[in-house]
Amino acid sequence: MKSLKPVFAAAILVILPSIWAARGSPSQSFAEQSSDEMARRGADVANADYFAEIEFDRGSKALGAVEREKIKKILDDSRKSGTISMVSVLSWADEEFPSDKRKNLSDDQKALADQRNTVLKEIVNALQSAPVTTYSMAEQSDGLQMFLHTDDARLKRSLVAAGLPTNGDKLRFPSKASHGLVFIHAK
Repeated sequence: MKSLKPVFAAAILVILPSIWAARGSPSQSFAEQSSDEMARRGADVANADYFAEIEFDRGSKALGAVEREKIKKILDDSRKSGTISMVSVLSWADEEFPSDKRKNLSDDQKALADQRNTVLKEIVNALQSAPVTTYSMAEQSDGLQMFLHTDDARLKRSLVAAGLPTNGDKLRFPSKASHGLVFIHAK
């Protein structure tokens, strides 16, 4: 199985456009680029073959046809280039990632992120048999995960370092609440 470092790098690239756009740039910002262009840039730099950002309706775990089609398309495209070796899914609740100041979201919000992960995983598994790893963006990594430098801890720490909005910050960057990310790596 491939290292999850490409997943971390791709996740960071999804956050970097927000930072770049908020700081202002004399040239075209990442946020102004097309999603296809952004996906190619993320795939090139992160060594991830494909990724898609998914949007959920507030309070819902259900996905509409457009969001399901995004997942189907990246799976179809990845199969054309090889066998899928790994899929990683990250899901947010309807609130931002917990900050160091406000470490916990409500149990309802945690459950919503878990339900969204389950739905995304089921969609991927219905379309492709590949190992799927899920990450809840409604909870910080616990102390043991941080100490052991688990994939969960490294991913979340990398996202926060890259400027992921948290519930303890003034929202300076586009919100990731009610979103999910699907990362695909081909052999």
